[in-house]
Amino acid sequence: FSHESLPSPWFNLTTPSSVGIVPVASQANLEAIRRCRLAEATYRCDECGETFRAIFSLKCHMQSHIGMRPFVCNVPGCDQAFFNQSDCRRHERNKRRHKGLPHTFVDLA
Repeated sequence: FSHESLPSPWFNLTTPSSVGIVPVASQANLEAIRRCRLAEATYRCDECGETFRAIFSLKCHMQSHIGMRPFVCNVPGCDQAFFNQSDCRRHERNKRRHKGLPHTFVDLA
């Protein structure tokens, strides 16, 4: 099996099987991926010039410039705050970050 023998749109989008190369993405999916990758980033940060494809992403990014950290760790005694909820939840689940604090972890599943 050699990747060089595959047409470029199928590279890394196929899986070997007993019957040969089987695509793991439909032609419609491949076309959607291509369109997405060709999409221009239409929103630009006035502070640093970074560009985004979604206004939501720009708004989240802007929090880093104004220092807004609305998501605070729920572990008692920990005062860390974060720009986004997923970083906060990951932090809360990390027991090494809370050594010496009471381990009253909230199940955030």
